[in-house]
Amino acid sequence: MRALRSRAREQEDETPVGVRVRREARSAYASATGAAGRAPGGRRRAHFAAGVRDALDWALAYGERGPVTGGDAVPDLYALTAEVDAATVRLDDPASPVDDREYVLGAHDALAWLCGHTDERPLARKVALHRA
Repeated sequence: MRALRSRAREQEDETPVGVRVRREARSAYASATGAAGRAPGGRRRAHFAAGVRDALDWALAYGERGPVTGGDAVPDLYALTAEVDAATVRLDDPASPVDDREYVLGAHDALAWLCGHTDERPLARKVALHRA
């Protein structure tokens, strides 16, 4: 019985979340909810990390709503890509408040990584910048 559960877990770990495997997405989510998500950087950093967390939460089907559009379906690659596009449109709005902009930027970075638009894992660059 234990072997069956282990095999099922291994198969689940390899299911896609966008172009990443679930194991990678869960690891990024753990980082976002752990120390990387709480690194120094003030209020802007906190809003950015919240956007990353909410995007990964939704992509992993832990949360119910997309971070930008509020979409309620369990996302596939097309829904994730549409959410990245919506984030891009919101980021282009010059009237967007700074806190909202940081949140959307965090969601955008996480979703872009899940969709394969970048190989840079979310929060990696922001943490490195704050350490410099």
